[in-house]
Amino acid sequence: MTPMERRWIGEALRRRAEQWRTRIGFGLLIALVFWPMTGPLFALAWTGTYLLIQAAERFLTALWSASPRLRRRLTFPALALVLVSNLVFASFALRQAMTLDALGLVCAAVLAAGALINGAIATSGSRAVTLAALTPHLGLLLSLPVFLYLRYDSPLAAVQLLVAGMLLAAATVAAVRGLSRTMARQRAAEAAAVAARRQAEAASRAKSAFIANMSHEIRTPLNGVLGLARALAGANLPPREREQSLLLLESGEALTVLLNDMLDLSKIEAGHFVLDRRPFVLHDLLDSLVRLFEPAAAAKGLELRLTAAPDLAEVYVGDETRVRQIMSNLISNAVKFTDHGRILVEACADPQGLRLAVSDTGPGVAADQMALLFQKFVQLDESPTRRHGGAGLGLSLCADLVALMKGDIHAERLPDAGMRFDVVLPLPERRNTPRPQQEAEPALPAAAFSEASPGDPPAALRILAAEDHPINRKVLELLLEPADVECHFVENGQEAVEAWRQRDWDLILMDIQMPVMDGIAATRAIRAEEAFLGRKRTPILALTANALQHQQDEYAAAGMDDFIGKPVQPETLYAAIERAVHAVEDAAPERPAFHA
Repeated sequence: MTPMERRWIGEALRRRAEQWRTRIGFGLLIALVFWPMTGPLFALAWTGTYLLIQAAERFLTALWSASPRLRRRLTFPALALVLVSNLVFASFALRQAMTLDALGLVCAAVLAAGALINGAIATSGSRAVTLAALTPHLGLLLSLPVFLYLRYDSPLAAVQLLVAGMLLAAATVAAVRGLSRTMARQRAAEAAAVAARRQAEAASRAKSAFIANMSHEIRTPLNGVLGLARALAGANLPPREREQSLLLLESGEALTVLLNDMLDLSKIEAGHFVLDRRPFVLHDLLDSLVRLFEPAAAAKGLELRLTAAPDLAEVYVGDETRVRQIMSNLISNAVKFTDHGRILVEACADPQGLRLAVSDTGPGVAADQMALLFQKFVQLDESPTRRHGGAGLGLSLCADLVALMKGDIHAERLPDAGMRFDVVLPLPERRNTPRPQQEAEPALPAAAFSEASPGDPPAALRILAAEDHPINRKVLELLLEPADVECHFVENGQEAVEAWRQRDWDLILMDIQMPVMDGIAATRAIRAEEAFLGRKRTPILALTANALQHQQDEYAAAGMDDFIGKPVQPETLYAAIERAVHAVEDAAPERPAFHA
């Protein structure tokens, strides 16, 4: 017997197990009602035997479900038990027929017919179980003409009952075949669905792996481009060369935004996107966004204005970064597509929490294209002569982020011209609470660590940097050069562990993908030796292009203290170093300080 046949037997046994209460109930009812016909002793003995068999069948079915390894041994005992159960049930009808009473014959025929119908339904899908369940009742049904002949001595009546029984048997067989075909189609559909799901899961894993790999491969050279562009922009260059370096930096940052949007979409689709939840000052967020886009709006002669309702709470609780991302996309689109007039950013309270809106006086969107606004990778103008570029990710990402926050985003065409986007977010407000402390960040990378800046780390700060890519090592050197820190570079994780063993370091910057030993293995080795030798904990910051959430979780599990994604933003690097050094200062005040 094949494993598939045993699986079908198991399915039929489970369906029979679902009816155990029904079978016991019918058995007790039959014995109670018909005992005058069969006699009390037979009815009592039959009831006890039938209940015992039902208990045995239920136990064997439970054992079948709980012990897959025993199914081969249990197959024939299970089939035998089904056969015995139906033989015992049929024996009651046989005892009724043996009375040779007209009512007994009728009751026997009805019981046999009912058992046939129930057996055909309950055991469909497994030919072996169906045969074991129906054979006793078919035999009983076809034997009733004999009892009829013995009672009435009428060959014609016996033949008529035999034909009727054969017709019922044929109908039962046809029903069993039909149910079996239906079950076969259902199994095929389920198998196809399982195969499709596995294929989709494999495709999703492949896509996630591809995105993770491409993220790393793109971020690594992009880190070099942006780092060198920032170094050039901060150098004393002639005006023309300085303008070119700024354009290079701007283009690289635009590519970084696009890459981050793609990663965010991938994380949302994979269900790996995690929202932050902390208090933030809404007006500060919106005011900084307006200041950010004011130069671009002014260059086009546009008025960019912010209006906030007077009853608006000062502090809300939610993911400030994602709220900023949503509004940044909406304002950026408004500036990009509007040539004349104004752009209005509004904020007001809403019954659901907070309502944010961006409206403009641009050309708007055609009515037949409104449904395409929030679709991924869709450009409303895909003609070769289109004026505005883009990947078609911004609005779809906004919609996904709003949905993650359990909010709503809506777009409408304004009566005269332009568009209005409304975002409603169910963010709790905090009234009469202190303003959350804002982390100070260096404003200019080139001057962030100048001698006059209060953000200078002392020269005694010792940094070990593990980075296998020569361009990235140069970029990191340029970023840390103004700080006049003592920075030692190694090219793989094994060298990082050896360098850590030779002396104490205030901080380790650890790349992830490196030859010989990767950053995760190196971190685990360092943490294990710290615990074994009792050495003080050295802060380790992941410095990598692998930026997906599950990867960041892996870094934290390995013992890393923070994460810095590539391309490295100077302010992000400085803030991470500051956090790490301050954490060490809290534990050991004698360590070198790092002030923002």
